[in-house]
Amino acid sequence: AFEDDAPGTVLSKVNTILARDNSEGMFVTIFYAVLDLDSGNVEFSSAGHDDACLLSGGDATEALHYMGPAIGLFDGAEYPTDMRKLSKGDSVLLLTDGITEAFSIDGRVFGAERLTRLLSRCSRAGTKAIVESVTRDVAMFSTGAEQSDDITCIAVQFRG
Repeated sequence: AFEDDAPGTVLSKVNTILARDNSEGMFVTIFYAVLDLDSGNVEFSSAGHDDACLLSGGDATEALHYMGPAIGLFDGAEYPTDMRKLSKGDSVLLLTDGITEAFSIDGRVFGAERLTRLLSRCSRAGTKAIVESVTRDVAMFSTGAEQSDDITCIAVQFRG
């Protein structure tokens, strides 16, 4: 990253280093983004990580889908870079799979569709409200069920 490379190039380099001697099959998932505060352009790439979500334009929610395998698994994997232009008030939500893969007491999964519906209702809220809504809904959904993974989310809002 110190060489000012695009996010996909950085992930490809990190993957080359970690996959070189990985007989244990260890891996890491990551979403890596660089935001230009002047233009609002955000360049990003991801490696096996759950979708980040772009919340913009009223009720609009877009999943920024993962773009390559988890880092460390396959030597020579390439990771593309994508870009979006953020407008004032747009937010990006980063989350771990413990949110979308949270279980209810009767074995149902919270899921990406439920998350998208929730985010469409709070897409113009502040970052604190977005994170609180997500964590509250996951907690209510999974009441009584054992937590099987970490539940982490971070929201960033572009203020123009």
